[in-house]
Amino acid sequence: FPNGEAAAETDVAQMLGRKGTVDSFTVRFIQGKGGVVSDRDFNARALTRASEGADVAVQWKSSNPNVLTVSYPSGILRETKVTKRATALDTQAQTVEW
Repeated sequence: FPNGEAAAETDVAQMLGRKGTVDSFTVRFIQGKGGVVSDRDFNARALTRASEGADVAVQWKSSNPNVLTVSYPSGILRETKVTKRATALDTQAQTVEW
């Protein structure tokens, strides 16, 4: 709990208060080495703005798409690292990352 348990409890209460809501945001795709890829910089900023109301700074490079760092105005950093990928070419053409 980087900001203390009380802050975490407040965050959880806020998230539960949003349960059942729908957020809309624009996504963008760019040309990558092997074809078209998600512009994770743009999309992470748009998603965070829509879902959390925060304007954040994002560090991401299409040349190293496995690491994405989001910096909040409060100084909190959230880093995401993709370690595995799977693609299922069914009727929905799903991609899973973890």
